[in-house]
Amino acid sequence: MQQLIAEEIVKLQPKWLLTLPSTLREGLFEDKGYVRVIKNKGRLILEPVRMLTYPVRSYTDEEVDEFFDLDDLESKQLKAKKLI
Repeated sequence: MQQLIAEEIVKLQPKWLLTLPSTLREGLFEDKGYVRVIKNKGRLILEPVRMLTYPVRSYTDEEVDEFFDLDDLESKQLKAKKLI
């Protein structure tokens, strides 16, 4: 799928504020949502960010490895029984 490139020129307001034209933000950003700003090789990249309203657990590398080991074991058992 090709992405269409949209371009607009906007004027910086006092205190470096700018308004993204609706033609650029519609369908990408939520009203009063959050935006990640990345500085990369002289460019600013804006990405929409979705904030979760509930806490998310972080897993250690060991827990992730344990999960994958268990998944591999279960997959082998199911294949041996010809269930997958």
